[in-house]
Amino acid sequence: MIWLIRQMALLAGVMLVTITALIVPARAERELRWYWAWREADGAVLAYTAFGDVNVLITDARAYRLRRVDDSSAVVIIEQQNYFAYYYLTPTSAHEIMPLGPYESGPVAVAFVNYPLINGQAMLLNLDYPHLFIADSDIGTGKRFIYNRETLQVEDVTVPAFTEICASEDGTKLRYAYPTRTVENVYHASMKVEELDVVSGNARMLAEFRAAERDRYDEEYIQCVATQYGDFWHCTEHVSGYLPVENAWVMRADGTLYTVPVDFYFREGFDGNAYFIASENYLLGCAEGCEAHLYSIDLSLLNTYQIPDRNNLLPYVPGLRNQVGLGLFHSRIIDSKRILLSADLHDHFIVCK
Repeated sequence: MIWLIRQMALLAGVMLVTITALIVPARAERELRWYWAWREADGAVLAYTAFGDVNVLITDARAYRLRRVDDSSAVVIIEQQNYFAYYYLTPTSAHEIMPLGPYESGPVAVAFVNYPLINGQAMLLNLDYPHLFIADSDIGTGKRFIYNRETLQVEDVTVPAFTEICASEDGTKLRYAYPTRTVENVYHASMKVEELDVVSGNARMLAEFRAAERDRYDEEYIQCVATQYGDFWHCTEHVSGYLPVENAWVMRADGTLYTVPVDFYFREGFDGNAYFIASENYLLGCAEGCEAHLYSIDLSLLNTYQIPDRNNLLPYVPGLRNQVGLGLFHSRIIDSKRILLSADLHDHFIVCK
């Protein structure tokens, strides 16, 4: 009997150790996922986990634009005694990245007055480890820099005041577009697209787009948009307004450049590929039925959609029925076969396939 009791106790111990071994690694793995928050009551910046672990990193402060980088780091703007600075946060520490200065003077004051911090457009790109790109890009005088999370230092590289920026899929390159302007009786603009190697700090120009000078008092400018990783850029020339487009180009990340029709809408699909969508009624949309065409980024026709009369598709809205139009301006691409066509004024989308 004593032998049997001992065997049962031994078996229970083995089972307990086995269950503990299964639970502890799972919990340890989850504990690697840290989050950060600011507590208004005492001005504390906290790091915490879902299991109740809490570390106080900073006290008596106000926090703005808190952005989580990954499971073990975050970036935030801290205000203490009317002095602002960027900070890099870990689960156990806070490191000042770059001072922004007092509220009362300089471009920092302009940015904070004109653009509320809570709603500001601070940008954070998680690059190839250990690099981060941080930008307070509300205005051209905002801070833009690359931060090294291992050395806790700002890299000695210059990023211009961009209008569009993205990181390559592997995180080793920054790709951005920035304008240059001069005034000679009329406004004219040029837009440069550059690629910055994050590791070496070397930048190379991929392309430069120049608006044609015209003998009229209109503002002429270039606008560039990119896909998520900057593999494709669509740059357009405009005169006094967004539409119509005067000229349009597509540039690949290797610098290859070609012209595209001005009445094609450039879109990145939900599948990650770049497309164009077009119709015969480019500006006004499909009011009484039309065809919409889907093209690949190299201008190969992929699909054609027969769009019926809008009033046969949309729900009846008293007093607004005739104001509704099917437009391409807010359309989206699902993949090479399906599109989402927007119905103006009512936030309706129609799937075409």
